[in-house]
Amino acid sequence: MRAATLSLNTALDCPSARSCVRSHSAKHLLRKPIQLQTFGRSGGEALLRTISLGRCRSRGHHNRLACAAAANESPGALNKPKEWTWEQSPDALRAYGALFGVLGTGLGASMLHGAPSFLSFGYFLGLAAATIYIGAHKSLSRNKATSVGLGLKEGLIAPFYASGVLFLMYCIIKYLPDLDLKAFIEPVFAYIGCSAIIACSSPMFKQLAEGAGFDSNKFNVTVPLPKFLLEDDDKEREGEVEEGLEASAGAGGGWKDQKIDLAYTDFVAVALGVALVAIDYTGHHNVFTANNLIACAITVEILSAVGLSSFRVAALLLGGLLVYDVVWVFLSPNFAGGNVMMTVATSAAFSGPGRLLFPRPLGSIGEAGSFPFSLLGLGDVAIPGMLACLSLRYDASRSAGIAARAEAAGRALQTSFLSMDNPTDHEAMKASAVAAEAAYDMVADAQDAEKAAGGGTLSDLTEAVLQSRPYFAAALSAYVFGLGLAFVANSVTHMGQPALLYIVPSMLGTVAAMAVVRGELQSVLRFTHKANTVSDILRDASKPSDKSRTN
Repeated sequence: MRAATLSLNTALDCPSARSCVRSHSAKHLLRKPIQLQTFGRSGGEALLRTISLGRCRSRGHHNRLACAAAANESPGALNKPKEWTWEQSPDALRAYGALFGVLGTGLGASMLHGAPSFLSFGYFLGLAAATIYIGAHKSLSRNKATSVGLGLKEGLIAPFYASGVLFLMYCIIKYLPDLDLKAFIEPVFAYIGCSAIIACSSPMFKQLAEGAGFDSNKFNVTVPLPKFLLEDDDKEREGEVEEGLEASAGAGGGWKDQKIDLAYTDFVAVALGVALVAIDYTGHHNVFTANNLIACAITVEILSAVGLSSFRVAALLLGGLLVYDVVWVFLSPNFAGGNVMMTVATSAAFSGPGRLLFPRPLGSIGEAGSFPFSLLGLGDVAIPGMLACLSLRYDASRSAGIAARAEAAGRALQTSFLSMDNPTDHEAMKASAVAAEAAYDMVADAQDAEKAAGGGTLSDLTEAVLQSRPYFAAALSAYVFGLGLAFVANSVTHMGQPALLYIVPSMLGTVAAMAVVRGELQSVLRFTHKANTVSDILRDASKPSDKSRTN
């Protein structure tokens, strides 16, 4: 029996992917070339293990254990594919390597006497693109319970809320110059920055340690925590008590003992976070490389935890913040007595890792020429980055759909082979084709129903998502183009520019144009990232708890 797998390229040439499965008998399945990457690791490996099982049976090895061993997989693990996360992939190491490369290049370039100003443009472009790339891919591992989505209501009020906060900061700087806010702001930045560095670097160190052959096994520590901090975990488990989570007899009724998994590499991540925050604090935020690394980590965590619920929300939010940016940069001198955005961005009162910095050449001219750094606000990275994240989620939902169908078909073939004792070739082919078709249809029908309801699924993600990211690639390229236009305008006018004025039209226009060209405009507009919106969280928080209702 010659064994191979169905070519997805052939399937894509059919009127529909489902009709391809129906039209290919098991005999045809066994004559098509293997294209493992198309299915992703889990789906492709399932089909390749089926090949091994088929060869084993065809050679007379009818024992289930022997054939499972021939497929290089234990029988008990046939239905337990290894979960794939981007943070543990080689692509994550390459992305972080690119980020560190840009930081190192910028540090070296800053030491050159009389370095041209365009170096700062390339530096900011590289940092922003790497940060968005990492944050977008890291967000794929977040589920509904650990992410926050911005809905239409949040998209509508965000520009007004941001305007109020910005103008309040401007008034404090202008009318209360002796008020020192650093005692409050710097500890907040230190905590957020240290936490972000730990969250970003811990998976990276773990992967490096495993690659070098060091032990990265986890161990448990028990920490008493207030019960209210664990309410969400209890709800997520729907009443099931997690192993190791028991009431603490000595801590009182308001506490529980929480077992936390730690790895030795986590201590390295903690040490890095504390060291970077200490360098940034003692350097008064003028050690720009440390400041930028912390700022990038904060932005990555924002992008991975907070997302846009749909492309309609993206258009509303980005459009509103474009107007916000233009008003407070170009129009604020007419009614506020100064450039509000530039005044706040360059103020020492609100200094911290909330902006990307690069040393200005001596003798710089133009607006804020006395400020020693060129700067890019994190809002000009995080806000457009949310659209790039949503684009990647859309790409991932399509990839996950194809991979899930292929994996279901492959595992059905496995089960079919294992359930037959000494079948003829005709019986094996017929039974396998029926099993594969049924499994494929079951997954396809479930996904079609979810899409019809306006949802997208990111379940069972595999590395196949890295093979096809057209919308994300287009959005990220458009971001770089738009930010480049803002830098050109800044260089020509020697005035601060509202970066969103150039970025937002570039990104929204590019994503819309791609959807039209690919004939997927309706699908893009219907796509929804399912997460708890801010309004949902506030509404749930205002509801009385079950315990209070029973009292």
